[in-house]
Amino acid sequence: MSGPPAGDECVSALIVGCGSIGSRHARNLSELGLELSVFDLDEARRTHLASEVDASAPSSLDAALADGPDVTVVATPSNHHVEPALAAARADSHLFVEKPLSNDIEGVGELLDEVRDRDLVTMVGSNFRFHPAVETIRELVTDGRVGNVVSARIEAGSYLPEWHPEEDYRDLYSAKEGVGGAVLDFVHELNYARWLFGEVETVTAMLGRESSLEIETEDTASIVARFEDGTLCEIHLDFVQRAYSRSCHVVGERGTVRWEWEESAVRRYDPRRESWVEEAAWGDDWEVNRMYRDEMEHFLRCVAKHRETRTPLTEGRADLELALAAKESAETGRHVRL
Repeated sequence: MSGPPAGDECVSALIVGCGSIGSRHARNLSELGLELSVFDLDEARRTHLASEVDASAPSSLDAALADGPDVTVVATPSNHHVEPALAAARADSHLFVEKPLSNDIEGVGELLDEVRDRDLVTMVGSNFRFHPAVETIRELVTDGRVGNVVSARIEAGSYLPEWHPEEDYRDLYSAKEGVGGAVLDFVHELNYARWLFGEVETVTAMLGRESSLEIETEDTASIVARFEDGTLCEIHLDFVQRAYSRSCHVVGERGTVRWEWEESAVRRYDPRRESWVEEAAWGDDWEVNRMYRDEMEHFLRCVAKHRETRTPLTEGRADLELALAAKESAETGRHVRL
């Protein structure tokens, strides 16, 4: 069996999971003109979102899939991604699954086999691959403008209780053992590191619950990855920083690239000029939601043309394997080869 043939217009979408990220995707898809249905085990949550985006709200996943949505967006907590994704694939619906693909590897192989056998277009939510900074840094790396890349430092940190101020942070899935934690929640950084530098050969990590946050997971992670091309990348992740922080510094033999979230610009040090050059900048009119809308538009274009997305489910599996390897390294105190 296979999904809709190439060239078919995508007109209907099902959103499974009506929390924060599911609601964001629903609003974006509504603005893009798709017919929507939403499903969540929490009746109040699904009916509220259905009212907001003028969607139907079936009372079961089976009923929602029986309507034959062209695409299904899975935005449940990560430990509940695989089951609804499999159900949607078996209904021949193209798949967009939020990051991380899952919280463990169980069932992932079966899901990948299913979408391959049915020739479905798939995508894992990796919105930072649509951030202007990451796209610019990738261009600078791939076109050789910084020369041979020797090392990189990537950081992501923000204060967990401020993520959803209307909720008790201790109840968030991010705080729960086996589901959340800094490594899985900030898997974006692992994902775009792989996009910049290729596949990882070896990883070593130290994780800990170092703050006074009342959570079950690690709030801090220090990861060092050696990529197959020899690049050494240090990745710092935490739930503690009171000022939202994301950054990427790349050291090449012909130049250095820096991006800091608050600066809204990518700069490259040009040794010939002995000065920093601004390679890209985005003004106050750029909004965070732009990444999410761009990735969803990309997904829908790929569905319409029946071509592979920038981040198919195989990319999500590779990200998950790297995250789990970092956890294994922290538990065993050993380097882990992928």
